[in-house]
Amino acid sequence: MNKSPLELIPDEVLRKQALFEKAGGDTYGDLVSLTGALDLSGLEIQDLTGMYLLVSVTELDISGTKVSNLTPLVSLTNLKKLTAKNIQLTSLAAGVLPGNLEELNLAENSKLAQVEENAIVGLAKLAVLDLSDCAGLTTLYLNDTQDLTVKVENLTELQTLVLTGTQMAKFSIEGMNKLTHFYGNNSNLAVLAADEAAAYTAMDTFDISGSKFDLSEKTPERALVDGLKAIASLKFDGQRPEIFYAALPETLELQQNSGEIRTMDYFEDIYKSATTVRGTLLLHCGGGLDCRGLRCRRPVHRAQQGVCGDSGRKGHVYQ
Repeated sequence: MNKSPLELIPDEVLRKQALFEKAGGDTYGDLVSLTGALDLSGLEIQDLTGMYLLVSVTELDISGTKVSNLTPLVSLTNLKKLTAKNIQLTSLAAGVLPGNLEELNLAENSKLAQVEENAIVGLAKLAVLDLSDCAGLTTLYLNDTQDLTVKVENLTELQTLVLTGTQMAKFSIEGMNKLTHFYGNNSNLAVLAADEAAAYTAMDTFDISGSKFDLSEKTPERALVDGLKAIASLKFDGQRPEIFYAALPETLELQQNSGEIRTMDYFEDIYKSATTVRGTLLLHCGGGLDCRGLRCRRPVHRAQQGVCGDSGRKGHVYQ
């Protein structure tokens, strides 16, 4: 390593008050030997250049620093948790963060305006994302993300929210009353917590097509869609709500009547009590549900096929 410490880590605060002090020395080896959690919060650090040396750090807190660029962290493959609250970050682009992150806290970043397309999807191991209280956030892409916990409280300035292709089943847009474009299409979304439709007066486009919502009468999602019809351009076709069945008994008694055993008869009560996540009975699968798209969650049912009870759509196959 021919470069001097100044060349490796140009930010004086990061170099002297943070890394070398915590490493107990000022050599390349001292920095590489830093392991575990590293707390740099509250320091006047502006530039993270040189952080690539911290190959064994697993947790990092840079909250309250003057940092505006997170790119120097991308090579920290052992970093599992990053806390970067209240820094100078204005946007988050794809390919900036290390791919093995499991927890990312970007809360209280008032200057953060955009989380760009594919910025989060590349973090395949991410389980928790905190964007709460980012008062200036106007554009948020969570497209194609895995099922993760996302905290989005107090995003009052958000205008564009993209959840296309996400594996998350639940999301909340409560308080996001400046939304102009919402995309939850072709996703795993089944529950959308929201304010009354009248609160979304700025909404221009609302697309939840090809997802898993129960749009039957009296569900909250149906009420939202109905209320938005006079406000925005809507797409909500092709819903595929999952159906939840009661537990099967460990054993079944079969009785032979008239020389014929009808195994499916023993499942009739289970079919009659099957519901969506919003409690709509499968028997009432009209009014917004498409029997042809229902998926059973029990393996014993997925292994066989049959008509969907007495729904009035006999001949439609579930599986």
